[in-house]
Order: sequence, then C-alpha cells, then structure tokens
Amino acid sequence: MTAPRRAVYGPGDLRRLLAPRSIAVVGASPTPTALGWRTLRNLAGFTGRVYPINARYASVGDLQCFPALAALPEVPDCVVVAVGKDGVEAVARDCASLGVGGLVV
Repeated sequence: MTAPRRAVYGPGDLRRLLAPRSIAVVGASPTPTALGWRTLRNLAGFTGRVYPINARYASVGDLQCFPALAALPEVPDCVVVAVGKDGVEAVARDCASLGVGGLVV
C-alpha cells in the first residue's frame, strides 16, 4: 500500500522556516562548547526575536531563558533543537502540538 500523494510545499508554506520572525533554541546553554551556546552566537545578527529554552537557567547571555516552548509569549516560527538524541522526539511533539512553523534538528 502506498501513501496518498499530496501537493509539493510552496514558498508560502515554508516562509516560517526559511524567513522566520522568531526563533527558539531548545537546549540553550551558557557553556561555550555547547551546541545551544554556539547556535545563539550564530543568531547574534538575526533581527527577529530569539528565545533560549532551558529550564535550568534564568538567562543565557543577555537573553531571558524560558523553561519550555509553552512558556513563550508567542509560538515561534522556527525552533532549533540543540538537545541530545533522546530528547529530540519530545521537542518535535511539543512543536507539533503548538503549531511551530519549522524545526531544525
């Protein structure tokens, strides 16, 4: 049995992933060698809103840190997952339930 065909995604469908206005980094960290820290540093020139997510920290750098995606003031357009492989599925499920526009693992 084959899956039913669906339309190809168009530019409008991918806007929230390719041109986000807000990005959350799940697994943000103040540790310079951590992927979450490097991701935040790489987003330093991003002109949109950046939300670090990690329940262990009140802030990362000069950004307020949030304990979970559900605690954000808005649903982010894009989420970068910077957690270990055992945590990725839970983050993806959270993103899907919130209606996040795109996910980068």
